[in-house]
Amino acid sequence: MTEPIGRNTAAAIALAAIHVRHAAGADALLAVLPADHYIAQPERYREIVRAALDEARKPGRMVVLGIPPTRPETGFGYIERQGESVTAKGAPIFAVRCFKEKPQLVVAKEYLASGNFHWNAGMFFWRVSTFLDALKEFLPKTMR
Repeated sequence: MTEPIGRNTAAAIALAAIHVRHAAGADALLAVLPADHYIAQPERYREIVRAALDEARKPGRMVVLGIPPTRPETGFGYIERQGESVTAKGAPIFAVRCFKEKPQLVVAKEYLASGNFHWNAGMFFWRVSTFLDALKEFLPKTMR
């Protein structure tokens, strides 16, 4: 499914999740992938996606891909990680502390210097049921 006009991505993902739930069941895996990314290392990307899907198969898990930043960037959202990583299929996995919207340059420089932030790739993986349960809890108006 595509969102032809950017209005509410959560609602578009919810609609897709509901369609997948009807077609494949509540435990089906769902990947949310933007269409505007350039993948420089496609085989490595496929490995990371396989690791993300393995993690997303676990009940209650929601996975977001983060890109290690190479510069302070004000045009991207950021993910703040916490704790030590675990490794799945050669990919490090961190718990997410919080998401940060596109920061001012001074803040982006702080994020880069801290080493605790990744760019938000906007790529998400989860069971349909996990996403819809989270949506009901955190964005109940979207589920009406």
